[in-house]
Formats: sequence, C-alpha cells, structure tokens
Amino acid sequence: MADTKTTTVLPKLPLPLPQVKKSQNITPLQSLLAGSIAGGVEASITYPFEFAKTRAQLKVPSNLPTASPFRLLQQTVSSEGLAGLYTGCGALVVGTALKAGVRFTTFDAIRNALADEQGRLSSARGVFAGMLAGATESVIAVTPTERIKTALIDDAKGAKRFRSTMHGISILIQEQGLAGIYRGLVSTTAKQAGTSAVRMGAYNAMRSQYQTRYGTPPVRVYETFAMGAIAGVATVYATQPL
Repeated sequence: MADTKTTTVLPKLPLPLPQVKKSQNITPLQSLLAGSIAGGVEASITYPFEFAKTRAQLKVPSNLPTASPFRLLQQTVSSEGLAGLYTGCGALVVGTALKAGVRFTTFDAIRNALADEQGRLSSARGVFAGMLAGATESVIAVTPTERIKTALIDDAKGAKRFRSTMHGISILIQEQGLAGIYRGLVSTTAKQAGTSAVRMGAYNAMRSQYQTRYGTPPVRVYETFAMGAIAGVATVYATQPL
C-alpha cells in the first residue's frame, strides 16, 4: 500500500514546471507598468541623496565646503529650504520611471526568448539580457534625464535661470539643440549597460537558484526585496569606476 502511494505521488512532481514557465511570460505592458511604478517610487524616496551626490560632483561653492552627503543636505536645507533638496526631482522621477519601465520590458522580453523549458535563464544569458536592457534604457531615458537633472541642479546653485523643469528643458534645447540633451550618450550607455548587466544578471542568478532549490520563483515581498538589495549593492561596487 505504501508503494502504491509513492508511485502515485512521483508522477506529480513535474507538474508544477509548466506553471513556472507560464508565470515567466509576463506581458510587455505588465513589465512596463511594474517597472515604471517601481522606478518612480525609488527616485522619489532616494532623490535627496542623488541631489547631494550630483552637487558634490559639480564642485559646490565655498559655502558648502565638504563633500559629505549629510553635510551637503544640511547646508542645502539651511540655505535653500527643504524644497531645495528636490531641485530637478520631477525630471529624474519621470526619467527613472521610464528608465525602469524600459529596462524591465526589454529584460523580460529577452528573458522570455532565451529561457529554457522551465522558464530558467542561465547566468550568461541573464547578463546578456541585462546588458541589452541597460543600453536600451540609456538611449530612451537615462541620457536625456541625467543631462536635464544635472543642468537643473547646477543652475540652482548659481544664476537660477530655469524657472521649472520644462523651462530648463526648453532653454537647453534652444541653446544647444537636441544634441545637447544627449551629450555623453556613449559613456552613459556604456555605464548603463554595465550596471544593468550586473544588477539584472545577479538578480536573475539568485532567482534561478531559489527556483532550483524550492521549485518555484520567489513570491514573498521580503524575498524579492532582499534579492534586489543584494543585486544593487553588488552593482555599486562592481561598476562604480564607470
């Protein structure tokens, strides 16, 4: 009787595999919406630190003598108010939402095309998919939004010619043409391709290991959060020179 139960259970083991494959086929619209929402939330929460980093890189004036991000934040609030920390935020939020949407849409499309019968993607293919996704997001979103964000932050500490994000964009295009918005395209694309390859490749590798061990992709929020955090830290250390 025990043997009979064993033989009836064993054939059921392969059955979850088609379900895993099916769950991998995320539609482009789902990828775009999920990535855009995640990118917008990320940019909104972390923007003050992005502001401090950019202002430090722009060689702030003497009234902000230190490169410490926390010191820069404190000095900015004292001199410009809390709103000063969000100078150029609108452009970055929109750009990051678009960037993340493009990244995940491209990555998921390539992953679906390269995945095996169980919906798994090898580490090499995961890195390749991430690289292509990074290059695509650079051309469509990252290069122009980074250029606009940097110009707005630089303007805020000096002449303050730009009355708003849209006004700043119009002035940049009038003075430098559309090519001015895409200044630094090659270097930015190289950076985004590298960072996205590491980030998405690392995340895909952890996801695949989880699926191999437990037979299903991670579905709990804290699991995906932890994997994303680890992939993000690895990306920073691996691509910081870029």
